[in-house]
Order: sequence, then structure tokens, then C-alpha cells
Amino acid sequence: MRRFRIGSSSPILILIVVVLLGGIILAVFFFRPDPMRESLAGGRVISTLFVVEHNDRPLSSYVLMYYPPTQRAALIDIPGSLGLIIPSINRVDRIDSVYDPRRISHFHSEIERLLGIDISFSFVFTLESLGRIIDLIEGVEVFIPSAVEEYRDGYILFPSGINILDGDKAKVYFSYELQDESSELINSRRQRFFLGLIGRLGEKNEFLNNQQVAKIFRSQLRTGISQRYQMRLFDAFSNIDIDRVSVQSVGGNLREVSGQLLIFPHWDGNLIQ
Repeated sequence: MRRFRIGSSSPILILIVVVLLGGIILAVFFFRPDPMRESLAGGRVISTLFVVEHNDRPLSSYVLMYYPPTQRAALIDIPGSLGLIIPSINRVDRIDSVYDPRRISHFHSEIERLLGIDISFSFVFTLESLGRIIDLIEGVEVFIPSAVEEYRDGYILFPSGINILDGDKAKVYFSYELQDESSELINSRRQRFFLGLIGRLGEKNEFLNNQQVAKIFRSQLRTGISQRYQMRLFDAFSNIDIDRVSVQSVGGNLREVSGQLLIFPHWDGNLIQ
């Protein structure tokens, strides 16, 4: 009976197998689709959904559309009271009725359908985490055209002019609503603040790329992309010319449906598209 003996060539065969396996793994890693690289490729618009959430509901929702070759961007404000025929629930309702803080994919999809675009990325902040982010980046500058002085569950005090808001002040500024204040003024105030936040994040981009700071920043938001891709995306946003950002709000006609006032987009949404 002949016994199987490991010949002197066996270590070479093992080495060849290891090298082949290593090559396959590296090929898969380097040649797999890179969503960030594809999105940042020249000639493509990067569309990102931002949601500021309070009590598990969207307080404000924005789609930032950025075109890297020209460093131009547009911001589209999506009112939560926007009325649509929503296929997933088979009725007419507010667009934020499908919002689930644990998974915003349905909300994301409805906004894509409304605007007729693909939204590549999404970020969700709670009002509390937004305040912590603003403290992390040492405040956000906003211009307040008229002084605000009112008492409602605490004093609301904002002097007119240019203000640097810390986290606590920013939370109040972003969320308060006065009795005589129209929805247009509320939305305009929040839009200005959000643009100030994007601009400040761009100014603090190098600081936010610090490994320890990046971990703190990431812990204050919810997103489906990795930290590496997130950093690359905000690197791109740092080039936005904030002073030239076009701001649009989805407008429409008010109608009462089931006891609630809904905004139905002009021309069934074709105008905003």
C-alpha cells in the first residue's frame, strides 16, 4: 500500500492558492461599484435629503441638489402638509404621514416621486442632536431682520442683525412659531438657518474630518452611508457657493381633506418638477 506524501512542491502550491485568493479579494474590493465616486463624477447632480425631526415627526425636510462642476446648488423645501395620493397607504394624505423615524425609506421614495428625481443620500437630525452639532462647530451665523421678544414656554429673545447662535439658541430659533407669523415667514426663517448650517459645516470641514470629531459628528445623525462616504460627501458640500443657492418651496393650493388643511402642488406636481 502506498502512502500519500507531501512533496516539496506543496508549499509552493499553497502559496499560489493564497496569492490567487488575495488577488480575487483585492479585485472585488477595488472594482466593486462606488456610489460616492459615481455621484461625484462630472456632469451629475448630487441630490441629498435632510430631515430635521422632532417628536418622531419631520419638523422640516429639504432636498439639496448640488452640481459639482459649477459649485451651484438648489434647496427645495418639502412641507410636511403637502397633500398627495400616496400609493403605499392608498389614500390622499400628508406626505409626512408615511414618515417612520426607524426607517425613512417610504418618505424618501415619496419625495423622489414628487420631484421626479433620484435622491442618492439622506440624513436625519433630531432637534436635540442638531443643537449638539451646532455646539460642535461653534455656532451658526444667521441674519435676523427684526428683533423677536416673546414669552411662550420660556422667553424667545433674538436681537435684529447678524447673530451667532449656539446649540440651545439654534433649537429655539429653528422650532418656534408665533401666533401672528405666517407659514411663509416660518419656512423662510428655517431655510435661512439651514443654509447657514450648510455653510458653517463647509467652513469647519477640516475640523470635522478629524477622526475623533468625525465620530462625534456621525453619532448625532442617522444615515445609510458609511462614515468614509459621508466625509467625502461633506467634502464636496464644502465647495458650495452658499450665497448663490436657489431656494424653492413646493407650493400649491390649500384644501381641506378629512378635517386637515393640505397643500396640493400646482399642476399635480408638474410645476416643481
